[in-house]
This record gives sequence, C-alpha cells and structure tokens, in this order.
Amino acid sequence: MSSTDSVIHSLFEQPVHRRVLDNGLIVLVKEDRSSQISSVQLWIKTGSIHEGALLGAGLSHYLEHMLFKGTEMRTGKQISREVQSLGGYINAYTTFDRTVYYIDLPSENTRNAIDILSDAVFNSTLPEDEVERERDVILREIDMGLDDPDHRLGRTLFETCYREHPYKYPIIGYRDIFETVTRDELTDYFKRRYVPNNMVLVIAGDVSAESIFKFAEEITSSVSRKRLENIYIPEEPPALTSREQVLTGDVNISRLGLAFTIPGLCHEDSAGLSLMAGVLGNGHSSILWQCLREDLELVHHVDVSIWNPGSSGLFWVSMIADPNKKADAIDALWGEIESLKSTLVEDALLEKARQQAMVAEVNSRKTMSGQASRLGAAEVVVGDLGYPQWILEQIRDVSSEDLRRLIRHYLCKERLTQVSLDPEAREVENNGNRRLEQSIHEFRETKFDNGARLLMQDSTDFPKVHLRLIFQGGAIWEPADQRGITALGSTLLTKDTTNRTAAEVATAIETLGGFFAEFSGNNTFGLSLEVLPQDLGKAVDLLEESLFNLKPEEATFLRERDGQIAHIKESMDEIVDYGIRELRKLYFGDVPYSVNSYGNIEDLESIDLTDVGNFLDSQIQAENCVLSVCGSFDSGSLESRLSEIMKNLPSGSWSARTVDFEKPAATGKKVVHLDRQQAVVFQAFPSVGVRQEALMIVASVLDEMFSGMSSHLFERVRDEMGLAYFVGSSRVIGLDAGMIYLYGGTHPYSCESVLEEMDREVQRIGSGNVQEGELDRIKVRLKAQRRMSLQTIGSRAMQAGLNATYGLPINDWIKFDALVDGVSVDDLVEFVGTYLTAEKRFELVVTPGG
Repeated sequence: MSSTDSVIHSLFEQPVHRRVLDNGLIVLVKEDRSSQISSVQLWIKTGSIHEGALLGAGLSHYLEHMLFKGTEMRTGKQISREVQSLGGYINAYTTFDRTVYYIDLPSENTRNAIDILSDAVFNSTLPEDEVERERDVILREIDMGLDDPDHRLGRTLFETCYREHPYKYPIIGYRDIFETVTRDELTDYFKRRYVPNNMVLVIAGDVSAESIFKFAEEITSSVSRKRLENIYIPEEPPALTSREQVLTGDVNISRLGLAFTIPGLCHEDSAGLSLMAGVLGNGHSSILWQCLREDLELVHHVDVSIWNPGSSGLFWVSMIADPNKKADAIDALWGEIESLKSTLVEDALLEKARQQAMVAEVNSRKTMSGQASRLGAAEVVVGDLGYPQWILEQIRDVSSEDLRRLIRHYLCKERLTQVSLDPEAREVENNGNRRLEQSIHEFRETKFDNGARLLMQDSTDFPKVHLRLIFQGGAIWEPADQRGITALGSTLLTKDTTNRTAAEVATAIETLGGFFAEFSGNNTFGLSLEVLPQDLGKAVDLLEESLFNLKPEEATFLRERDGQIAHIKESMDEIVDYGIRELRKLYFGDVPYSVNSYGNIEDLESIDLTDVGNFLDSQIQAENCVLSVCGSFDSGSLESRLSEIMKNLPSGSWSARTVDFEKPAATGKKVVHLDRQQAVVFQAFPSVGVRQEALMIVASVLDEMFSGMSSHLFERVRDEMGLAYFVGSSRVIGLDAGMIYLYGGTHPYSCESVLEEMDREVQRIGSGNVQEGELDRIKVRLKAQRRMSLQTIGSRAMQAGLNATYGLPINDWIKFDALVDGVSVDDLVEFVGTYLTAEKRFELVVTPGG
C-alpha cells in the first residue's frame, strides 16, 4: 500500500453511523474518544438560494439571527445562559445552500446540546419585538459589510458572474428588500423549510452512537415529517465573453478577484481543479507566488482557491497589489496561464499539491467541530458520505496531462469574471466527568546548561508532529524607531539560508504537505512547523538551518518589508482594525505597546537588512529560547537530535526586560472621523500583564463577562436596545501591564448611548451586582474553552512553550480549573476598583464625517 493509500485508509477506517428517523431527520454520529469534547451540529438544507419569491430578502440569514431568541420552553437569555453553564460555545452560520447551528462543549453535556438545538429549530416563537430588534441589528451588519473592502469585492464578483443563478443575491439580502420583510413572511419561511425531513443532526466526539440515536428519537418524537417544496434553482447559462467591474473607494491598496466558471464538487474534473489551484497558488512555493510576488514583485499577496458547492462554481484567483502595478500583475498572471497551456506542470509541483490536499484533509479533522463539519458537508452539500474518500482517491490519480487539459479548458477569458477595488483617484507613490489533566500527558522539560529549554509531549492520538520555537521579543525589545522589526525578522527566519533560497525552503516544506511559518506578537516571536511523523527529520533540518544558517537576500528582505507595509495599509481599510490601531497609539502613548506587532510604516521604511540581523542576533540566545514539541514521535531519537541544536545556541548576552505603565497617556474622549457607513466605539482601561498569574485569571473572567451572546452587555446593548451589531471586549496583554477595552459597532447616532451602556456595565460589576449564576456560567465557559483549545497539538505546544517563556507553570491546565473556580465576586469588585475607574478610562469614537 502506498503512503497516499495509507493516509486515505487511516482517515476513513473509523465508521460513521447514519440513521434516518421516522420523521425524516437524518442523524450522523462519529465516535471519537481522543478528547472529552463533542460537537453537536444541526444542518438545515436551506439557504439564501431557496427563498423563492423573496430572493434577495435574506430570510435564511434573518432566521439564523432569530432562532436563539426564544422558544415555547426557553427565552433567548435562557438559551445562551444554559449553553454557557454547560461550558459550551453556541453559534450559527448561513450560506447559499444551508444554515447550520452548532454547539461545541464537554462531551458529558452532549444530550443537553441536542435538546437545546432541537428546541430552537422546531419550537422557536420568533417574538415580534425580537424580529424588529434583529432587523435593526442586521441593517447594521449590512452597513458593516459595505464598509469591508473584501466583502464588497466578493459581493460584486458574484453579482457580476451570476445573472440567472440565485448565487447573484447576497446571503444577507439587499437592504431595501430586507427592510420590507414582515414577521408573517419570516414565520411562513420557517414553517416551510425548518422541517425534520430537511435537516441533518451531526455529532462527533466522545459519545455512543446508539445512545445518541435513541435520544434523538425521543427528543424529536413529537415532530412529524412535513411537506417540503422542491425549490427550482435555475442553472447559469454559459457566458459568451469575459465580464469586468472596476470599483473605487476609500482604500489604500488594490484588491483583485479573477474567477473562472467551473463545474461542481461531484464532477470528474473537480479533483484536478483542486490540484490545479494548489499548483498555481497554494503556498509560497506555488507558481503564481514565485512569479508575481517573488520574481516580478508585482503583488503583495496572491492565492488560488476553488468554490464549487453545487452544480457549478468558481476557480478564484485573489491578488493584493499597489494600484500602479495592478495591470502588470494581471498581464503576468495571464502569461503564466498561457505558458502552462503549452507545457506540463513539473512532477514535483503536482506531487506537492497532492500532498497538501491529503494533509488538508487530515487537518480538517483535528477537532470534533472539524470532524462534524466534514460529515455535514458530505451529507448535505454532496449527498454522499463517501465523497471525502472518493475525492482523495481522485486526487491520487490526477496526472500532469490532466492539469494541462483542465488549464486549457477552464482558464480561458470567456469563462472569466474580473473585479477590482482600487483607491479613489489620487496621487499614488511608486513605491467534564473525567479530569482534563488525566486525558492529556504532561510536557517534560529538559534544561540545558546554556539556558535553553526543550519541552516534549508524546501524543499518539493524531498522526502529526508540531514543533514550536519561541523567543521573547516584540514591543519592549524593539528600538523606538524600528517598530515592527520583530515581525519582519520572524518572517525572514523562514526564508533564505546558506543552503537554500526562500523558494527552495517553501518547496521543501510544502512538498511534505506541512507548514513552516513564523509568528510574532506583543511579547514573543518564533517559528512553527508541523508535518507527518515520517517527515520529522526533514522538518528538524529546516529548523536548524533557520537558526544557524540564515542568510536573507536583499531582494527577499525588501519584498517582505513591502509586504508588511502593505498589510498595515490593508488593515487600515477596516474600520475596526483602524480603530484598534488608533486606540493603542492614544492610550499607551510612549509606552512600546502603543504599536501592534506589524509596526509603523515610517519605521519599516527606514529599517535595513543589517538592522534585522542585529535584532535577531540579540534575541536568538539560549537563555531566551524554548522549543516545544507535541505529537506522534519517537522520544529518544528526537530528543537527542533536538538537544544538539539547543546546546549549540549562542548564550550570555541576553537579559529580561520589563516596562513601566501606571496610567494611560490619554483619558477622556477622542473622536476620529473615517469615511464609512458605520461607527465603532471603544472604552479602554489599564489591565495586568501575563506574568501576573493570579490577576490574569481575574482579568480573564472579567473579559469573558463582557463578551459573548450571553453576556449582560450583549443582551442589553444588542438584544434589548438594538444599539449595536456587535459588542464585546478584548485585551492587549503585555508582560507586566496591558489594556482591557470594550468595543461596539453601531450607527453614528447611537455612539453615546453605547458608551453609556458600557459605563453602566462596568459600574454594575464594580459594585458587585453580579446576577445569580452569572459568575458560575462564566467559569464553566472559561474552563471549557481551555479544554477545547487543547484539542490540537499545535495549541498545546504553543501554550506550554509560552508558559515556559513567561516563567509560568508549563502544564498549567492541571490547576487552571481550580484557579478559575477560586475567583469570587469580591475579586472582580477589587479588580474593577483598581483598574477600571473613571479616572483611568479613555474613550475613542470612530465615526463618519469630519
């Protein structure tokens, strides 16, 4: 059996249990006892393309908002609080052909989740006051979408590409049609489409299939099969010529989408098209990335994907470029396409794409939620649980000749829809019952004489290995005029060495179907690698090269620096990202945390390759290094190999740093104007740093209390008053200090009202007026979040590595639950009284006008 066949066999050797109940409800169960988590998902076979006479009204999305607002048994608040008390995470999404409701939670509470979701989809009352309140919320969401450049580009591409098929209608609906939808129309759609014979219940996790089937029958026994209209979906006629739309707006950079029409998932060409997308634009060693970004330097980003859930779809090329390079980038893209029509794709590129596809299927199954989603898609979207195995077998057999045939047939101009969003005309420069600690092995730590540390956790549950190399870095280590050098340096760690070019490094890892990536944040930076166990030796070789043989080329440096600058420009087009950037600058003032990890454009433009080399040399020191490994590996041989690397790290010139931050640089309120439809408000206070372990737990509880659909703030501001589409809180976490901030997206005339409600919420908790059961639900939720986060080997390696880096207990999950349980209302009152005071408060309003 080949290695490919072996992977396919291992993925599908565990059975999926399927049963159709008497009322037509399909139930799928995948038993997986690798973690005490389950994902419960209810897939409704209805989406925006099924809305009939009300196409473009957004009925499916409207219902998604409404189904957690109350049933005959539960109020909306009771639903969210019950889920939270179970340690669950509840959410939903709507797309063209389906609406999915799901709860991820500790597996001992699976039946409760089935009960809650069944109650919601069969017994929702669609309260009239909630219908009107959610209408206002969705109107805000529509406006937010218009402010999102990527959303605007994608919506225009679909409207341009499809003229008959209902894919042309936005899932959320058109504002003018949506505003006219009545409760009666919504209720009628609900009754017609939300019937058991149009639903699939999917459960993956530590459960018994027979027990689930029995409970599902009991819980839905009173719901009978109903008439179900067969909705006519017109096919899109072939286009006779290419189509193009050019948009302009208040943006800083050009975004392009080029889409070619292709057949659906079940077509015999689907596997080849998927591989063709991988060859052209998946990863830094792909053809288009190497040509357009690395060699010609015409784009900052390019990728290729396919979207074909129904009987037809799109082969989609996305690019981000400077406006003055857009036309050349398009010409170069066509040059590569035409070249591939006359030559065969190299075998190495095809095999790399094939391996990437196999690994992507493995990765999709890392979590219970991922496994349930794969099953739901196979049953609902394709209609055959055997599809995932079939498509991988098809991918296994695709040849270079097949790819050339597909390129010639599908990548032609009569199939093309091209849309771009460019800056408005202006001067452009040319530039549970079982304890968590019992289910997860502890990391073992090895300390070396030079100060370096190696952490290892052997876990055979998942056939991959993850290595995470961590250094302290970021804000407080960066020179004041070199903000962003950590992120830039970490990127270059994955590029040229004395033995390989950046392209060869990318090819080496992508050929394995693995990933080799940098990361950077407020306090740390480093590398992450993940591969199949048989490829571990090659991954370690790459890691060693990056540490000891790094030699970035000047061209690589300039390209990555320009890419980081482009990312900053792109983020400043998003109103929320823009607001957070302004908030940090104003709040922290001269303190290093005033700038996020990507830095400032003006600083980056002045940094040279020597600066980056000096910075990396100062931080890549043994005393500052933690290597964390998790997965399926032979401990003895791997530890010996990694020990050699760690012992060879330089040492003796690194020392820890701290930063003083007693009060914010700005208090009061500032209003910033931005040409958008919506407004975003922020309310910021000082907070604690990651090394203050006990207070960090209190801050985490407080942050969770401000966040989520069951939070008092959300229920008040969004549900009861309809003032905001989104509202919540977040933090900027430093080593010894930080910031906690509340935020909300709202209409410009509601800014003051939202800020007032934020004030009231802070005062409520500060006075100890915590509702009965509220704190207990928060604690359950935090503990469940930690359990869920530890499902993947990558997150476990990162968590343990960061703990070691910060001087915290490495295996902190052992006592995490106890620390959370120990937080009292008095602790919250004291924390708010110390940090979240009116004197230390700063408010920022980003709003249209000016």
